Amino acid sequence: MKRKRQISLLIIISLAALVASCSPQSEAPAVDTPTIAPVKATSTPASTPVRNLDYKEISVEADRLEGIQIRFMHPWMGDTHDLLLTMVDQFNQSNEYGIHVITQAPGSAGMVENLLKEEGDKDDYSSVVAVPASLIFALDEKDGVVVDLAPYIHSQKFGMTDEQVGDFHPDFWNAVINADRQLGIPAQFSGMVMVYNTKWAGELGFGDPPVTPGEFKELACAANATFKKDADETNDGLGGWVVNRSAESVFAWLTAFGSTIYTDGAYTFDSAESKEALAYLRGLTQDSCAWVGRNPRTEEYFARRETIVYTTWLQDAENLAATMARAGSVDDWSIMPFPTTNDQLTLASNLVYSVLHTNDEKDLAAWLFIRWLSDPVQQARLLQTSGTYPLGTGVMTHMGDYTQTNPQWNDLVTSGYSIQLAPVNADWQAVRPVLEDGVWQLFNSENNPELIQAILNQMDDLAEELAERYP
Repeated sequence: MKRKRQISLLIIISLAALVASCSPQSEAPAVDTPTIAPVKATSTPASTPVRNLDYKEISVEADRLEGIQIRFMHPWMGDTHDLLLTMVDQFNQSNEYGIHVITQAPGSAGMVENLLKEEGDKDDYSSVVAVPASLIFALDEKDGVVVDLAPYIHSQKFGMTDEQVGDFHPDFWNAVINADRQLGIPAQFSGMVMVYNTKWAGELGFGDPPVTPGEFKELACAANATFKKDADETNDGLGGWVVNRSAESVFAWLTAFGSTIYTDGAYTFDSAESKEALAYLRGLTQDSCAWVGRNPRTEEYFARRETIVYTTWLQDAENLAATMARAGSVDDWSIMPFPTTNDQLTLASNLVYSVLHTNDEKDLAAWLFIRWLSDPVQQARLLQTSGTYPLGTGVMTHMGDYTQTNPQWNDLVTSGYSIQLAPVNADWQAVRPVLEDGVWQLFNSENNPELIQAILNQMDDLAEELAERYP
């Protein structure tokens, strides 16, 4: 069996005083904003990354980069896409090497993957990509085109300083290391979270957000009960949690119940914890405390008070304020983690910047562009359009008034909640649909006492089969 890799860790992000090492840079003044405490893993603590001067120096001379043109493919759209166009133009006009970057934005991570497959068939990969780490591991296994960035990072001529490397949260940084090869560096960490209607919950007699699955069900069922009191029978299923059937949502729920789906180099779903999690989710729908919506813009249900809590990616929560304004809603809301049987958690899924090999000159040019994107000043610009997790502490000194104008985001990233990383290995690309198919069956099959066991057995069989085929 081919080697697989998984990182399963808890990262504690807590409110802290300004870290001394995060002094402001000349590009922007320091502001009195909270910073993020160092990452803490529950398993083997990750060491703080520092530069290693033992690598062989990069042999390409800077004057050979004049006029080099490279392609940068990324999945972002909207404000982040527009900002990147501006940033790339600034890099093209200001970088001292004469490098010219052309952007490609297919529209989503899935479309990026499809386009990369087409480029692979033509043996003409984009030089720089921003993609899920699991896809990078798959490309490395399949085609061996992913460039080890360690020699570039540690280069005396073209590398990063100890401070620049050490500013990244160690576990974010180390998530892209494979057998001592640095296959990328963090570009974005997003979280799958719950959005919670605090005003409505208060009217129902609930104070603090639910912490345990039992409390979550009690809240969701209470919201549903309000619809059963009116004369309209067509809305009797509304009010509770809107089911999110994405692989990351399913993974988060399994983790919330203590299930570990990746052990001994393979995915295994059949466990007592997984059974409990799936039984809980099915029970929510059977008791009308959860319902399956058809509109992918779940925030519209939330704005109309058709759900009291829904699941979304952290960056998508920013759309909620505008949606509620359009709907005329005056409700208050907050972002909360998944309820768990132990520590509350949010699920983080990462995008990384990686270099795909073309030639030595383009590889170096690609690295220099990534290095520029990774500066805390550039990180802050992108973070203010994406609303995802900070990659380190330095970026927080460049966030201006973003923390004040986005209090829900600020509360989450300074909350001390645990963050569970989504699987980081090549097989996750193939196994994701297994979770989505399993939960689809869970919510669309007739009641059967053996249903959950049958679903878990099928998921195990499919995961084993697909993992052997992929990449």
